[in-house]
Amino acid sequence: MGLVSKILSDTLPVQNGHGQKKGTPNVQEILATFDQHIIPDMDHAACEEATEALNAYYKVSMKTFVDNVCRQVLEHLHLVFDPTRVGALSDERVRKVALESPQTTTKREELKSLAEALENSLRLLSDDSDF
Repeated sequence: MGLVSKILSDTLPVQNGHGQKKGTPNVQEILATFDQHIIPDMDHAACEEATEALNAYYKVSMKTFVDNVCRQVLEHLHLVFDPTRVGALSDERVRKVALESPQTTTKREELKSLAEALENSLRLLSDDSDF
């Protein structure tokens, strides 16, 4: 439970078993409780602020990096799969490049079989629900 949740649960009114509140929230008491939890150590506060800033910077930098990599891949992809280069490849080479792995083929067959079984089950359940 976080600090804010703990303070609010300690200071806000509690409901009895019938859903009725036992008292009203005291705003001054809530604020005073928060004041008791202020961190007076400026070194610790500065470290927390620096950590938050670094985390925010890291998040933006990571998004920028991923965006740049994706953009560069898309910009250079036409050089790799140029129609004239692909047309010059042998049929065997095209098959090797375009063919999915045996694991993927096996997984695809398993999923097709599962989907068919689920569709049959749904059809049977739909037929039984008519009466």
